[in-house]
Amino acid sequence: MKVITGKVRMNYTNLFTPKAVDLEEGKYSLSILIPKADIDTVEKVKEEIEKAKIKGREIWGDITPSTLKLPLRDGDIERADSKDYEDHYFINASSKYKPGIVDRSLNEITNEKEIYPGCYGRVSISFYPFSKNGQVGIGCGINNVQKICDGEVIGINSRPEDDFTILEDSKDLIIWFYP
Repeated sequence: MKVITGKVRMNYTNLFTPKAVDLEEGKYSLSILIPKADIDTVEKVKEEIEKAKIKGREIWGDITPSTLKLPLRDGDIERADSKDYEDHYFINASSKYKPGIVDRSLNEITNEKEIYPGCYGRVSISFYPFSKNGQVGIGCGINNVQKICDGEVIGINSRPEDDFTILEDSKDLIIWFYP
C-alpha cells in the first residue's frame, strides 16, 4: 500500500526530530500538498485508500464505519483561507521512524534547513487502517522524502525589511516607561 507521489509541495516539515503531540510518543511528520492537476498521484492515493479500507474491515468488524477519517483532504475547502492550499489536495503524514531524506541525486540531506515549508519534492507514503481512542480511519505514513527544488517559504507574512525602516539614531524612537 505504497505511493510515490509526483512533484508535491511540503509544509509543516518535521522530518529531522520527532515531535510529541498531546502527550503521545514523538513522531516525524509532514503535510503533503498535491496539485489537483496531478491526476496520476491523486488516483494512486485514492486506490491505496480504498485498499486500506478493505484491510480495515478486519479491525472494524467487516464494515466500513460512516465516521471513517480519511487522509486525502481538499485544500480549497479545509484551508480556504490559505492561497498555498488553493487547487491542492493535502495529506498529513507521520511516522515513528525517521524517513530517509535525499536530494535530486539521491545524496542524503542532513541539514534541516534544506527541507522547509514550501520546498518541492516527491514523497513515498503508505496507507493503513487504524482504530484508536474511539476514532477509526485511514492513516498515512511517511517512508522517504526526495527534495526536488526550492520554493517560496510557506507561512512568512512579511520580511523585516518590509516592516521596518532604518533608524539613524535613538532619537527616532519614542520610549515609553511604565511604572
